[in-house]
Amino acid sequence: MKKSFEELEKLQIEQLILYGKEYCDAIEHCEEYEFINLLNFLDILLPILYFHGSFVPFVDDCDLGYAERTVTEETYTIHYNKLTKIFNEHLKLDLSENEGIEKWINSFSISEYLCDIYQDIKDVVCLYDKNTYEAKKCAIHLAKIWFVERWGGELLRVLLAIHYLLFEKIYH
Repeated sequence: MKKSFEELEKLQIEQLILYGKEYCDAIEHCEEYEFINLLNFLDILLPILYFHGSFVPFVDDCDLGYAERTVTEETYTIHYNKLTKIFNEHLKLDLSENEGIEKWINSFSISEYLCDIYQDIKDVVCLYDKNTYEAKKCAIHLAKIWFVERWGGELLRVLLAIHYLLFEKIYH
């Protein structure tokens, strides 16, 4: 029996929530990972999040009254500081060696982008987990809007930086 497009969309949303929870857990416990393992995990998980995020449908009739930000500024700052410490300890880019890509990587904060992605995904997951029809519809709406406007693009930048770090700096 062939699956309908709606069934595929539902599956992709459930997978986004599942992998979103894994991502949030990794960010929340990033200091427990060895740096190389954190990079490898993100190198695998980020494309999966992007794939599932691209399948999320646009929902026009959601009540944004259900939307709430669950990641506080304090929580964001705690995770940002942990990630910044980790990347600063392990990331020593020599701009004179390869100015192009390393200068580009230095032009943004990997830690900030990882936390921006975390904030959006965590808020979507928490809203979706409220398990009411309206909350889920709002979570789907926000997942798509934030994917298009923020976390989709930030994820791609981080993924390119991680790819470079893994395959040009560490494994090379």
